[in-house]
Amino acid sequence: MAECVACGDSPAVVKFVNCAKKHAEAVYCSECFHRLVEAHFKTWRKPNLPLLQCPSPKCKQPATDDDMRAFLVEQGLKERYDDLLAKEVAEDDPLFVWCVNGSCRSGQCHVGGKEQPIVTCSACSHQQCFTCRVKYHAGMSCRKYQKLLAEDPNVQSNMAFVRSSTRKCPAKNCKFRILKANDGDCDKMECKNCGFLFCYICRVSYHLVREKDNSVHLDGCPFREPDELANGTRRTENNNTTF
Repeated sequence: MAECVACGDSPAVVKFVNCAKKHAEAVYCSECFHRLVEAHFKTWRKPNLPLLQCPSPKCKQPATDDDMRAFLVEQGLKERYDDLLAKEVAEDDPLFVWCVNGSCRSGQCHVGGKEQPIVTCSACSHQQCFTCRVKYHAGMSCRKYQKLLAEDPNVQSNMAFVRSSTRKCPAKNCKFRILKANDGDCDKMECKNCGFLFCYICRVSYHLVREKDNSVHLDGCPFREPDELANGTRRTENNNTTF
């Protein structure tokens, strides 16, 4: 009996069905075959069996569905294979979308289609745009995003900078993003889009601060302290930019 070509220690028991004309020997032990298939399934979103080939240099025959059915004895790998097969078929459905999160291998049918463009991955909860097939561009229409993408191929990384470096105006029905010019500026912000005045740190309305006192600032905000000169409640010109 031939030894496994992967480990060289165990008897080989796996030989793909299409290898019969090339060689008589089996090539993998069951354990090494399962490790190979598991790594293959983690790499691809589809079964991609043509890429799972016999290691014999004179053979290189691809694995087939019959091989998977015959040699996959681990239940988890069987289920993974069937899941990949189902998703491969589902790709023909215009409502099917693969998750664009680089660390996720999941896909699903999005019933809402373009009418409900936010797709939330059922596996990792990553949100993406059904139409643009990128991380969801909150606050921006698909048409505007596509225009920006045509003008600047790096729009995704630029948007990531905006999300990480700005804060949304907390006013209802506004949500414009505000970039604080530098850390030395006053933290009392006035949105240039709607005029809402708020604390940049805890986003509490200064209308509430004036009605009551500094205690309405949220826990952890330094402006809850009673010192009026240090709490940002004095009217100060701010240099800020809205997005």
